[in-house]
Amino acid sequence: MAWYKPVFYICVRMALFTKTSASYTYEQECANIAIVAGLPFVPAQLSAANGCVTATRGVDLFVALTTASTPQDVCALAVAAFSALDALHAANCIHLDAKAANFIVCAGTRSGGANVVGSGAPRHVCLIDFETLWYPDAKARKRQLFNAESALLTEYGRRPYAAYESMPREVRAKYDVHTFCASLLARLPSTNTTRRLLSACTVVLGHTPVVVAGVSASGKLTKYTEYLVDATKPVMNARRAIEAVTKALEAEPRQPSYSDAVATKHAPLYAVR
Repeated sequence: MAWYKPVFYICVRMALFTKTSASYTYEQECANIAIVAGLPFVPAQLSAANGCVTATRGVDLFVALTTASTPQDVCALAVAAFSALDALHAANCIHLDAKAANFIVCAGTRSGGANVVGSGAPRHVCLIDFETLWYPDAKARKRQLFNAESALLTEYGRRPYAAYESMPREVRAKYDVHTFCASLLARLPSTNTTRRLLSACTVVLGHTPVVVAGVSASGKLTKYTEYLVDATKPVMNARRAIEAVTKALEAEPRQPSYSDAVATKHAPLYAVR
């Protein structure tokens, strides 16, 4: 979670980027990358060495959504992001920090990937930043690191490793779908091109997210809604979310119905994680 971890993005050779982070987070991400590397919902090139993570370069999904020119483009990008989450969950993993800024849009299509359908040049969406990844049958060291971080983030809904292990898969999936939709509702401006997606997000969530106070990357006390603190809430899975976005695109746009705290408060791009 970014409130205690400095992260820097450094441009390297064409079509790649490198991320360096503190050693204790690198250990987790390095192990987690070994689990997901090569799967179609992550960048085509993804590796870790010498304290750095190198991956295929892409455009921040949040940036792609805010610069899209039509509602169809916005919804196509969101459907691809939900498809990436669906693939992640099908692999029996959860990201636990699946805000829009932790997706990238990469050039070209990908076999089995979360391709953006019917919207401009060929593109596909990938998840990035796997420090918080949960997966089954983890070794003792992974569980230890996961639980140490979870203990610091209980107020944001984080649970110990064993708690996720005991949940049905469809319940675990709620955490990522909630984070993605709530991050959009908190930060994506409501315009003629985004209203349909924002409307769909309220339907997908099925409730008003709990507002939690926390410290941003800049050290400022900020209110966050991205984190699911009650897994009994009626959050849709990724496949049903795709259906909700498709249905919203076909309907007349409406303003999202959301609490004033969320509708009027735009959190920083990088939330507490």
